Amino acid sequence: MKTIFWNVDTQEDFMDAKGALSVKGAWVIRPVLKEITEYARANGIRVVNTADCHTEKSKEISKTPDFKTTFPAHCMVDGGKGIDFIDETYPKVFKDNYSMVCYTDKDLHHSFDRARNIIIYKDAFDVFEGNHLTDKVIKKLAPEVAVIYGVATNVCVHFAVIGLIERGIKVLIIKNAIKELPFGNIEYIYNKWRIAGAMLTEWPRVKVLIK
Repeated sequence: MKTIFWNVDTQEDFMDAKGALSVKGAWVIRPVLKEITEYARANGIRVVNTADCHTEKSKEISKTPDFKTTFPAHCMVDGGKGIDFIDETYPKVFKDNYSMVCYTDKDLHHSFDRARNIIIYKDAFDVFEGNHLTDKVIKKLAPEVAVIYGVATNVCVHFAVIGLIERGIKVLIIKNAIKELPFGNIEYIYNKWRIAGAMLTEWPRVKVLIK
């Protein structure tokens, strides 16, 4: 089956302990993320890399955040290094080719068809809401299976899982390559995924499942 990898928001502001909205314990999964990235590169697997990209007018950015639907400033378009991907997942590798899909774009860039790494910048938790071109990306890639990893489990990862399943794609989630924000019942999220039809697995077992 045609498989893509789906890397959710592994950006400095989330993954680094000093990031603007650091996900507690995210550093633990960084070695696994590196292995996943290297495996994709070695095997020519196309990777969709989603990334928060906000301005002061973004609806989830607030000076008085509730940490559920609103959060402090993070991954700001003019905010420096925080918006960048960490080294372990960094997709802007010229030899692999990459294509960026901004939410202000009217269409996909001509580099899309040859790019192994696709970067979707979004201005919402849900990548399908936060970038009007995401469905076009899915249609062009036409995957049967999406292997998901990244942060945060109970926010952007969750929306990606459900959104892909709703579009008829089989979803595998790498449990030892995701990390949640410390609110809510994470087992409830896992159960929702299972009921929807997703499979929770671990790295490196996923390598066997996608062969």
